Amino acid sequence: MPTSNLIKKLFFVLILSITLFGTEFKDYLKAHNDEFTKYQKDIDNDFATYKKAYDEAFKEYKSEITKKWPTPDISTNFKWVEYDRNYNSKKAVDFQKQKIDLEVIANDRKEAEMKLTKMFEDLTTYDVNKGYLNDILEQKISRKLGMGREPLQSKEQLISDMISKENEQTIKDGITADKLKEVKYKDKLIYKIEIPFPPNALLVKAKLYKGKVQEEAKKQNLDEALIYAIIENESSFNPLAKSYVPAFGLMQIVPQTAGVDSYYALYGQKKLLDSEYLFEPNNNILIGATYLNLLYYKYLKNIKDPQNRLYCTIASYNGGSGTVANSFSGAKTISQASNEINSLSSDDLYKKMMKDISSSETRKYLFKVRKSFNEYSARLKKGAF
Repeated sequence: MPTSNLIKKLFFVLILSITLFGTEFKDYLKAHNDEFTKYQKDIDNDFATYKKAYDEAFKEYKSEITKKWPTPDISTNFKWVEYDRNYNSKKAVDFQKQKIDLEVIANDRKEAEMKLTKMFEDLTTYDVNKGYLNDILEQKISRKLGMGREPLQSKEQLISDMISKENEQTIKDGITADKLKEVKYKDKLIYKIEIPFPPNALLVKAKLYKGKVQEEAKKQNLDEALIYAIIENESSFNPLAKSYVPAFGLMQIVPQTAGVDSYYALYGQKKLLDSEYLFEPNNNILIGATYLNLLYYKYLKNIKDPQNRLYCTIASYNGGSGTVANSFSGAKTISQASNEINSLSSDDLYKKMMKDISSSETRKYLFKVRKSFNEYSARLKKGAF
């Protein structure tokens, strides 16, 4: 133990240091904060530039589609859509509804049958990289930004990892002229066919990510079931998922928020992640799991009960922690709401959140993710996944 005289001397030295070097220390802090503010400003400017290019490209893309098709069918978080260069055919894989829709403009049923069969054969060769490189909207955005496009590293198949060779042949045999639906639009005939996924297709898809999910769950001290549940409800395991926010990939990462926060937590650098990075499944799960860790262990750390914190993490992943906080006595932050949250049992908290969270989307999200979480937990416990 230091003596009282020594303590006094140390205290005097500390006071003297603050007096002599306080200005320098304040200047250091100011420079550090200014640098951080500049980083954030650069991120915001970069995102604004990207969003402007995205909006312009989206408008052009939509306009081009409607010249030949009754309604513009565009990729979403649950559905991948691709048109050919001339917009005469369309492939769509709906991971949520578990079906493939093929449509083509043709002169008659026989021609349509031939073209649709060829389209399905082509689709069975698609990997994530091919789907990304052929994306007309992404091509337009890149041109507007004056950027090149690099191939993705992932070799994950788009559909053929869910469909056996036997099923592929059965599907091809089923594309016959008499089964095609015919729609007339303007002066053209559109022929279409709907192909359901085989049973358990999404479970097969989910298992592709088992290694990466296990790895990130262990690193981030998360339950594997939570990562699977988030992926299922964000994208239904569509590796090329995108939404107009914009958000990208399996866990629907928003570049300006979750992307920046997670990348900074991982690498100590503020960076705006692009679609190319986020469409890589391994990158996406890395960033998504890191963001879940930030929510659970940092942003929501004042919530003591693990189950309560889990519910708030799920809701915050969708609507932000502010949306969750606002449902508790008008609090603006989770810190302000934590006392009330900590006073509730997990059942009571869940009921209150389902009743009082202002966003219906976030309420539905909490309900669906909680259900999926319990299902994946049961599968993992049984070793059936």
